[in-house]
Amino acid sequence: MVGVALALGSGWRGAHAAEGPQVGDWLVDADDAEFKPIKATDIVLGAKQRIVVPFDTAAKKARDESRFNRLLLLKLDPASLNEKTKARSEAGGGVLAYSAICTHQACDVNAWRAKEQRLLCFCHLSQFEPADGATVVSGPAPRPLPSLPLQVDSDGRLAVAGEFSAPLGAI
Repeated sequence: MVGVALALGSGWRGAHAAEGPQVGDWLVDADDAEFKPIKATDIVLGAKQRIVVPFDTAAKKARDESRFNRLLLLKLDPASLNEKTKARSEAGGGVLAYSAICTHQACDVNAWRAKEQRLLCFCHLSQFEPADGATVVSGPAPRPLPSLPLQVDSDGRLAVAGEFSAPLGAI
């Protein structure tokens, strides 16, 4: 376990930054072989999160070589978002992107508690509140999921607008 934690430490993230999401990258479904860009209007309010990856528009290829590029994309009622979270959504419209890697032991956060509208990591049952910056509401995760700011380009596609709010994975 210590080796895994060290491998996921800040040195790895520093090297990963150049391979990670870049400003202007489109978002595409992780399992879409055609890499169709996702539009903000494609995201259903309150539905389970979509697993997406950034798409390098210059190289015409998905940045899917690392699982650390996997993102959770979801839409919540903008009125339910705190101000800091709303500012990181696409134009304040409620579409949010968070790292899909748990901050506890770097497992995948791939479950959705619809009634509570919370993200869930099944490894150790950490739950995150996406309307409040993906803060931890239960479980052993020590910190919120890092968020990625979004923008909508001139054709309505969701695109990366900046850097992650915090280091990825377990520290």
